[in-house]
Amino acid sequence: MAVPVREAFQRKFEARHITSEVTTTSSSYVTIPDSDVIIDPSWFAQNGRLYLRFVAHLKSDVSGASTFARLYRQHAGTAVEGTEVSVATTEYQIADSGWIDIAGEAGLESYQVQMKTNASTGYCNSAIMLLSSVPI
Repeated sequence: MAVPVREAFQRKFEARHITSEVTTTSSSYVTIPDSDVIIDPSWFAQNGRLYLRFVAHLKSDVSGASTFARLYRQHAGTAVEGTEVSVATTEYQIADSGWIDIAGEAGLESYQVQMKTNASTGYCNSAIMLLSSVPI
């Protein structure tokens, strides 16, 4: 059953989001606390189509070091393919995954933001998961 557009937007924007700067020194992915959004992607699909776009605001404290972020499915225990983004700068930059076809996703899942760095300290001060039935 398709969800009316107005209701879909309300559901999306009531979700939790990162509200303050988060850091990591881990070279393995770690989950950002309170970054989870529990949804059933089929709520947003229309005519069997659904696309996701992951955008994060990232930086590193050392020039040339990279900070990475991605979306992770907590219950399935897997990363959402195509969502890994990164920057290699000491100033905040927007990292964007572009539109990813996730029409095959179904059922309630807890999507979480994870991050890591390849050296020193990585920073993230915002991230968002956009859903659309067309890649705008």
